[in-house]
Amino acid sequence: MSTYHFQLTKHPMFQAYLVFFMAASFYLYEYVLQVAPSVMAEPMMQTFGVTAKGFGIVAACYFYAYAPMQLPAGILFDRYGPRRLMTCALCLCALGSFFFASTESLWTAALGRWFIGVGSAFSFIGVLVLLSRWFPPNYFAVLAGVTQLMSSVGAICGEMPLAALVSHLGWRSSSFLLSAIGFLLAGLMWRVIRDYPVMPSTLPPKLHW
Repeated sequence: MSTYHFQLTKHPMFQAYLVFFMAASFYLYEYVLQVAPSVMAEPMMQTFGVTAKGFGIVAACYFYAYAPMQLPAGILFDRYGPRRLMTCALCLCALGSFFFASTESLWTAALGRWFIGVGSAFSFIGVLVLLSRWFPPNYFAVLAGVTQLMSSVGAICGEMPLAALVSHLGWRSSSFLLSAIGFLLAGLMWRVIRDYPVMPSTLPPKLHW
């Protein structure tokens, strides 16, 4: 793994932490989307008229996309950088949530979950890439742990809080709300995140650690 020499006096640590928490919020958000079907199962099965088996296939489409996308996601980050990829991936998650909420077809709902899985594959890898570029190596482990903590918070928010929202608004309106939050986060991510602390053309030679 390689990183760049850090000149912390040339960029405030506040900006580095802002980039980190903005990226980690994507990981939190995708965990909410990952566990969301668990609290929507009963009303969705009634809406689509399917059994638990049919609903399980739809929910699992997330993982059918998420798992195989891990390798190409890493390659794409090396080629295109985290800002563009994470913003596009977050938009894809939000779009998938919109499809999931708006359709009357079980197959379109499955496609929505597949989109969410594809987009989510870029979340954790993107955080690690930004950590390696924005922070010295001795920050890496603890901030990676904080990222995992935020994913757990996302899983918590996707259970009881989301279940309360679903019981109040219904599963479709709740999914539309999650979609709107995703597009809002994507806009903030594009504005806040930069691939490097300084422009790549001004970076010093790579150092290995």
